[in-house]
Amino acid sequence: HRFSRGLGLASESSRILKENPASALLVAIEAADLAPSAQANSAILRALDKNREARTIEAYSTTPAIYSSDGSKIASVTSDHHVAITDAGSGRRIALLVGHTDIVYQIRFNESGDRLASIAWDGMAAIWDTADGRLVRWLVTPGESRTHQGTGRCVDFSQDGELLATGGDDGKIKIWN
Repeated sequence: HRFSRGLGLASESSRILKENPASALLVAIEAADLAPSAQANSAILRALDKNREARTIEAYSTTPAIYSSDGSKIASVTSDHHVAITDAGSGRRIALLVGHTDIVYQIRFNESGDRLASIAWDGMAAIWDTADGRLVRWLVTPGESRTHQGTGRCVDFSQDGELLATGGDDGKIKIWN
């Protein structure tokens, strides 16, 4: 029974490998633990091969790198307060978004991936064109000098991409269209 369970897990590892390589590796290890076999060892080797680092892109470590919804682009914050847009397949830089003068705290793609919103510690938020790196607009309420007074903390597009929410240490959530 243990051996057949191990073979079943090795088969399951192969089935989920493309969708979830990390889980496939864990399942393959469990298969080998239950019933050491050529199938379990092969499943481990295939999963290890899929879990390799594909490339390294320079990024600022306190802000996460994010994928566009279609997986074709990666955005990351550089150490000099810019945002880099990189082709996820080739690792080639597509655009460098230059304009923030303080640490960029959060970044988000819209659903189509053609726009990116960013917000920085100085309270300034912006919308960028991801194809050419052009600043579309700074988000500033008339009569105010910045998006949020105090540190800018969060930014996110609505699912339909028509609205953008920003939040900061001023205790306000602002909705932009």
